[in-house]
Amino acid sequence: ARITTASPAPPTAVCACAASMLVALGTGDGVIRLYQRQLEDFPLLSLGYRARLSRAALTKLAFSADGAFLAASDADGMTLILSLPASGAAPTVVTSFTTSAPPVSLAWTAAGKLLLALSDATVILYSAADEVPPSLAASPSIKLQSAPISIVEAPASYDGCSGNGNTTFFALCADKSLHVYEIPKGGGTGSLMDPHESYVAHEKEPSAMALSLDGSFLATVGKDGQLSVRDLAAI
Repeated sequence: ARITTASPAPPTAVCACAASMLVALGTGDGVIRLYQRQLEDFPLLSLGYRARLSRAALTKLAFSADGAFLAASDADGMTLILSLPASGAAPTVVTSFTTSAPPVSLAWTAAGKLLLALSDATVILYSAADEVPPSLAASPSIKLQSAPISIVEAPASYDGCSGNGNTTFFALCADKSLHVYEIPKGGGTGSLMDPHESYVAHEKEPSAMALSLDGSFLATVGKDGQLSVRDLAAI
């Protein structure tokens, strides 16, 4: 399928949700578009929603695993959480906030919480699905040893997860390494943390990371042109 937005603003962010068959497209003028994916009927992508969320470019988008929420961040550091009704009704903004530095990566956890990695190496765990969303200042956060490029929650099957309600995640960082970090259940105060594990990822700065749908493999790519796929059972 191929689409055009009929807008002079270029696409700046995209993500897809397997659960809801939605594709979200953000553009440089702060507009979000939601397309419904069709498997057999034409058009294969149909525009179902369009709205301006910000005056700045939308830079990061992420659906929750169940498709109930969409997080969108802009170039000025504002993040919005949208609720996506299963009925197909128009999305509503649950909450919005501005972080101390622009988000460089968004990732939802299996528990329905949002991990935000900021350009200043801070990672925040935000309980977006709470009936009354908490303040950003009350949300657990830690500081990484190196600026993150991309983050993703470690699957429950990963041996490096300590459990006990802690949130374990992988962080692909500017130091060319893949790190394993943990945010304690009881919360944090932005303290500088050491990684639990670290692995050399690329010879040049990394670019992106993705976890397979079954949680078995972790893929990273870097500016060295290399694609690395790791079996999580072996690390």
